[in-house]
Amino acid sequence: GTTSGARRWLRAAVAAEGVPACLAAGRPVRPPPEPFDLRWLGPDGVVEPLRVLEDFVAEARRTLSLRCARCAARRGCAGIPWAMGRDLGLAVLRPIRRR
Repeated sequence: GTTSGARRWLRAAVAAEGVPACLAAGRPVRPPPEPFDLRWLGPDGVVEPLRVLEDFVAEARRTLSLRCARCAARRGCAGIPWAMGRDLGLAVLRPIRRR
């Protein structure tokens, strides 16, 4: 299914960017790079602030599972983008046990 495919892809990655530690499959997690999307440019080549804002809001809306409350990595975790949670389901988030 979609969940197992996402997990296989994450296991193959050297490091994970912008995902919770529970989805990183033991890989180091680093923050996502600051994006620059060419769709932000208008026909004249000038950045359109509204387009930038729309993308920022879409990415900034993040969610966590209720199970994440007991995760060892919860303190620094921003969760997953809301759209990813909607598409894959919150069951992909598996809390890391405290030691």
